[in-house]
Amino acid sequence: MRYFAQIHELTGIREEEVIIENGSTLTNLLSKIEENHPSLLKVKENIQFAINCNLVRKNVYLNEGDQIAVFPPVAGG
Repeated sequence: MRYFAQIHELTGIREEEVIIENGSTLTNLLSKIEENHPSLLKVKENIQFAINCNLVRKNVYLNEGDQIAVFPPVAGG
């Protein structure tokens, strides 16, 4: 997993490997990383994910080898 912007600042790291069970969703993964990084609880509802460079919703199932990026919402203007 790679952490960007505010998420990187809150976790204090840019990247980590997280082991989860087969059949897990991004929601399951988010719960797991919140255990390791409780500071993410304050931005939990706004966190966005990309799997293999594609923006996804939290109910997506994960596959072995997926590359996951975690970042705060991005606003355009």
